Amino acid sequence: MSFYPPQGRSNGACRKADGSLGAFDVYWLTDEETCRKKCVDLDYCQAYEYQFATTGAGGYSKCEIHRHPISHVFPMATKTSCFVKAISTQATLQTGANHHTRHVGLIPCLQAIPGNLEVVQRGDLSYRAAIRCHNTRRDIQFNPRAVVRVTRKEHVQEAVKCAAAAGATISARSGAHSFDNQACAGDVIIDVSPLDSFDRAPGDVVTFGSGHLHGQLYYKLSQHGLVVAGGAENGVGTAGLWLGCGRGPLTVIHGLSCDSIRAIEYVDATGGLRTADARHNADMYWMARGGGGEFPGIVTNFTAQAHRMPQRVRQIVCNFDARATGWWVIKAWAENLQEMQDPNRKLFTHIKVLGGNGGGLYGSCFDCSPAEYDWLIAACVGALPHPCLAK
Repeated sequence: MSFYPPQGRSNGACRKADGSLGAFDVYWLTDEETCRKKCVDLDYCQAYEYQFATTGAGGYSKCEIHRHPISHVFPMATKTSCFVKAISTQATLQTGANHHTRHVGLIPCLQAIPGNLEVVQRGDLSYRAAIRCHNTRRDIQFNPRAVVRVTRKEHVQEAVKCAAAAGATISARSGAHSFDNQACAGDVIIDVSPLDSFDRAPGDVVTFGSGHLHGQLYYKLSQHGLVVAGGAENGVGTAGLWLGCGRGPLTVIHGLSCDSIRAIEYVDATGGLRTADARHNADMYWMARGGGGEFPGIVTNFTAQAHRMPQRVRQIVCNFDARATGWWVIKAWAENLQEMQDPNRKLFTHIKVLGGNGGGLYGSCFDCSPAEYDWLIAACVGALPHPCLAK
């Protein structure tokens, strides 16, 4: 006896249409309800098979989570149930000029997006690595349903449409740095890190993909003798820092990162591709210059004003014992801090206090004269006897 249930529970073992098992995962669970809930929670689960048998050793209770569509139920002597999962979420996909509507789940919808993209879901071997953000604090770790690694902006559009149709939340991720890991908090993480296009226009205006880390962007800019007022860490993503305004080595001279933004290209909540600048979608342009993670869209491109690269950078590094002399170093630095913020000084200074007793004061002077550099040294350390290294 065999039958083909469209969905729901039937007695017997799960099989594919050709009678084969296909791929499945085995869990030793205590009851069928637990098995059913596990299948419902796993997007890749097409059906579950629950077996219960009594043996001389006491019996066993097994749950098989099937990854392939099930259409055939095969009778067995043991107490066996096959439950075919109902897949009824309606999603609308747009490909070029063609529109088609189909009844799919979130994961099948994402997997149906054409082109070179990767969809990582719960149960995949690469899942734990794919969902990782840099902040490893245990209370802000999340388990999204999927990570979508896009390679072009159309992928972002289609992924947003799939998530919207399924009622799923979205996080956009580039460098994966965040105090509260919000870049990894959605049901779907859209990883834009492969969006690394770069173009230079007249007037030293550059357009770059939102997937750039700062180090990647700085390298490309350097090939044209240019810089931007970005962050100080090479491994931090541009998108998150720039949307949050961002401060870095050239902030005193050229302003915050967001001050350099001339326009953005973004995908809105409906999957539409939009642009915003001072004259078009001005409210979104305003939000992109400081809204941070609250920006209501996924930026795919930034257009920003770049500047000529400094010809010479002179630095001073002062290492100190934070407990013994840290207070004096900070006091000497803070007394001149207001003057250091003068753009004419062309400076960037900051202090790091590390774990334990270590600390460091760092100062940079861009295209400064010997007299200006001497002022930096005096302002940072004064007459205090600290080991400093001039560069």
